[in-house]
Amino acid sequence: MTYFSRAGINMVAGRQQQLVVGNTARVAIAIADKLSVATNAIEAVEPYPDSYQLTLARARREADQQTWPPVERTPMRVGKVLLLGFPIWWGDLPRPVATWLRQTQLSGVTICPFCTHEGSRFGTSLTTIANLCPAATVGLGLPVRGNRVQQADAAVRHWLVDNGLLQSTN
Repeated sequence: MTYFSRAGINMVAGRQQQLVVGNTARVAIAIADKLSVATNAIEAVEPYPDSYQLTLARARREADQQTWPPVERTPMRVGKVLLLGFPIWWGDLPRPVATWLRQTQLSGVTICPFCTHEGSRFGTSLTTIANLCPAATVGLGLPVRGNRVQQADAAVRHWLVDNGLLQSTN
């Protein structure tokens, strides 16, 4: 389970709100708890600012310029299935996630993405993943609205069952 998330001031239900734990991290923790697996965070070498406006400006610049921001390289073992989480920034996955995907050997891996968003669902991120990882398969995804993260338990469970990662309790 690998994810990118950002705490700090975020937009939640149309309002700026201080988050101690980012929305995507909350979903990742819920998934990890259900599967009893560890989480691995993708960390940008240059952390994003706490300010929502400054983060927004940086993310926009990175997206427009298609940059590859350096990420911390921590040893991660990727099995046959990769649960990959990220917020949607400017209609796509954040550029540090693109960097991580580009640097990670994912041939033959099924990538099951989950994202947090404020209305755009996956945007173009599924196409971006497929383009960056042509030898991988993109599995079923789970989009979670940022202001509904706390109520996403049933959706997370269904997604895990649908991807064959958790037994149905029905």
